[in-house]
Amino acid sequence: DVGLLTQFIAAEPGIGKMWLYEPTRVVGPILAEKVKEKAFEIRTEMKDFSAVPDGSLGVCVMVHVLDHLPDVAAVMRVIARKLRPDGYLLIVTHDERSLLARILRERWPAYCLQHPLLFNKRSTAKFLSTCGLEVVETRKSANYFPATYLLKHLLFALGLGRVAQWNS
Repeated sequence: DVGLLTQFIAAEPGIGKMWLYEPTRVVGPILAEKVKEKAFEIRTEMKDFSAVPDGSLGVCVMVHVLDHLPDVAAVMRVIARKLRPDGYLLIVTHDERSLLARILRERWPAYCLQHPLLFNKRSTAKFLSTCGLEVVETRKSANYFPATYLLKHLLFALGLGRVAQWNS
């Protein structure tokens, strides 16, 4: 992520301190630039959320985070404690039942070692309820990629990855 959603949220009036958890250290300065007008902390660890007071978060956003966490249930129980009673949690995950996953089957890019868990609409709701969270709404997201990026990844999915070595 290059901080586009973070920047959008930071621009909202009334947004107080922002705690940004990003394990990729090179992204930290990019995020800092996006939120420089706000009070913020950027942290790289993904297990220790003690800096965030319990019951303080109005919004928590997790974009492609759940599928990377080895102990996702422990993290989600902590997040549930950090949310205010009227707080919202926005989660984006890969959908293991998506059309693309069904078409590409074992070649679907989300099937990789970096994703120990994958979710779908039903499994997400069931899992979150075990962590004390309630699903209010579920909807599909849309991604927009340059044609060269899509072609490169299509070639990789088809086993022709060595052919597609240009940068996108």
